[in-house]
Parts: sequence; C-alpha cells; structure tokens
Amino acid sequence: MNTKYLPISIGILALLGSILACNALSTTSTSTPDGGGGGPGPVILTDTPVLPPPAVAVLLAAYIKGDNVWLWTEGIGNSQLTAAGGARSPVLSGDGLVVAFIRSGELWAVNADGSNERQLVSAAFLSGLASSGDTAEVKDLVWMPGSHTIYFNSLVVAGIAGYRIPKVDLYSIDADAGTDAVATIETAGSGGVPYFSPEGTVVALIQPDKIIFLEVTGAFWNIALTFPNVLTYSEWGYVPEVVWLPDSSGVRVVIPASDPLGDPTEVTTVWNVPVSGSATVLDTFVAAPAFASAPVISPDGSIVLYLMESGSNSNLQVRYVGGAETGYTSAETGHIGIVNISPDSTRFVYWLPQLSNTYIGAVGEIASSVSDISPNATAVHWVDNNRLIFIGDGGDLRYRSVDGVSSLIDAGVTEYSFGFWIH
Repeated sequence: MNTKYLPISIGILALLGSILACNALSTTSTSTPDGGGGGPGPVILTDTPVLPPPAVAVLLAAYIKGDNVWLWTEGIGNSQLTAAGGARSPVLSGDGLVVAFIRSGELWAVNADGSNERQLVSAAFLSGLASSGDTAEVKDLVWMPGSHTIYFNSLVVAGIAGYRIPKVDLYSIDADAGTDAVATIETAGSGGVPYFSPEGTVVALIQPDKIIFLEVTGAFWNIALTFPNVLTYSEWGYVPEVVWLPDSSGVRVVIPASDPLGDPTEVTTVWNVPVSGSATVLDTFVAAPAFASAPVISPDGSIVLYLMESGSNSNLQVRYVGGAETGYTSAETGHIGIVNISPDSTRFVYWLPQLSNTYIGAVGEIASSVSDISPNATAVHWVDNNRLIFIGDGGDLRYRSVDGVSSLIDAGVTEYSFGFWIH
C-alpha cells in the first residue's frame, strides 16, 4: 500500500496537543457551608491539572526498494522518500524524523515526510581522503543519540584492484547543515567503527586490534583494550561487535582466538571493558573459528552464543558468561551459524542448514522458523523481546511476534533499518 506519508505532521499536532493539555487546567466548582445554616456559602474554584496521554512508540522501517529510500510507519503505511535512485544503507535518526543514506559513496539525508532531500558529504570532500587513482566512500554511519548529528568513517577503493580498505577514521556532520560541513573527529588510524553509549556522551571506537573510548567533547581518547588481530585467512579484517552496559559504564566484547587453525586450543575471551579503569576477563572457552560463525554476545552482556567443533559437526552452545553452558543443537560444520540474541537474553536466532533458513531457539524449547511463510528469512533483527523484523522470500519485508502471524511491510526490499517514533 502506497499512501501519502503524514505521521510526522500528525505527530507534531498530537504532541502540541499533549503539551497544551498538560499545561491546561480544568476548572471545577465546589460550595462551602456558610457556617450559619443559611444555605451554601461562596463558590470556590479549584484547578485540577489534566495529564497528557502516555507516550506511544510507533515502529518505523526505512528501507531500500528499487534503489530508492522508502519509509513504513506502523498503522499508517508506506511512503517513497527519494526518486533519484542509487540509494543504499538507510539509517533512521533516533527521533524518526530523518533518514540518512549512502548514494554513490556520498552521504545523503531526507526528511521522513519526503521533504528536503540533501547531500551531506560530497565526492569532492571524499576525494581529499584518497590518493591518486583511488576513490573514497562513506563506510559506517551512526546517529548521535538525541541529535541530528551523524558520525561516519570512510573506506578507500584501491584503483584497478578494487580492494575496499577501511581508513579507520571518524567524522561528524549535522544532518540539518549544508553540504560538506564536516568536522574531523579522528584522522586515519585513530578512529574506527563507532558505538555510542546509551546517553550519547562516549563513543567506543572498534578497530581490528583495539577498543578506544572517545568522549564527544574531546575530554579524553583512551585505548581501553588491545588484542591480536583475528585471522580470517582472506582479505577482510575481523572487527568485533561490542554491547554497551545499560548504565554506560563500559562495554562487553567477545574476542575470538587469533589463529584457531594454527592453535586449535587457543581460547576465545569475554571482556568487560570499563570507560574508567582496567579491562578484565570474564570468561574463556574454545570455539570454532570466527570466520565460520563469530560468537555473539547478548545485548545485556550476560550470554554468549558460539559454535564448538565436535568431529565433523559444530554444536551451538548457549553460555552464561562466567558460568554454565548448554548445548542447544548440532549440524555439519559449515551448515549452522549464529545470528543474534533477543534483548532480554531469553531467545536467539540461528541459521541451519543455509543462511536463508533461520530459526528461533530458546534453552529448553523446540525451535521454530523465523518466517511463518517459509523457512527463508534473512536480515533478521529483534524489534523488542517478542517481535522480529526480517526479509523473506521475494524481498518481502515482514514483522511478527514470536507466536503470531507475520505482516507484510513491502515487497522487493533489499535492505532496511528500523526504529521508533515516540509521540
């Protein structure tokens, strides 16, 4: 369904109404006795505040269809935001009002109502990041919480060879500012893949061999953890994913064995990395090589899913950090892998026997297919503890509760991101 996109304007009116309602006072009248039995006394007006309705979180999905940016709003429908083509990697701002995306390696943005499509980082700026014969592109992009500021890094496409080499840098730009109003945060080699703390004041920069904490005002830049490069036996470099602790005190990360083929007994390590203080080891175990299927840590940092080799098979293990573990299922090596874990660490998604066949598992429960339409589902993400969003057959972007029937968002979708519009 293609309907005109109206949620932002409607939401603004609703929000204004809520604010006015919160400040408005309803007047009620009461009468008091006159003390002498001669009837009611004077009327006294009392002001009773009228509370606004509770905030509602509406699910949004920004996605690519036909090389253009689209937006779906739960309960309203779909809207095409761009028409020039060439779009990829859409990312919603935290307030759901802007979608950032990449076009021809450049950084662009468009408002969620389809207005003000604008170029943020041009090819002219990017050309200054590459040597002669090479070209540079925007690589990773992330919104700073509570703002319209985008942090991004870049990569270089090396001449005729076409190798895509991360520059490990970091820049920022206000999505409401003009083209190339870029601030250099870290030059090549001092940046990394950015992960913002929940309150948005510290960025964890992840490199293939270290974790750096950067305070957004520049108060500090600290190398918090170093580790050996994880060999992939190919041209791509392994960069571990981290999860921030809810109180923003630090991150947790799983560092796979550096050379598991050279030393099959080398351990994978779970680290707690505080913003202030020294990193500590929370757990170690022997896992299958990361290039087969990397270990995944839960959003709260309490559980790790990993593969353990057993003869010609790989066992999917659910390990409680620093404690016990449970073997969930097993399959021929190369025919099983891990996707992610639910926010509350009770369920997880894995694939078997190929990437498009994905399943929901939980300790002590029988697995079920992510898609209720067919076994095929890719790009699977948890919306919350009970809901999933994914791409199914034919590029169908769908969402569903774990025990419910899926709903179609749109067809022909190649990639997406999701978020919430609070009103």
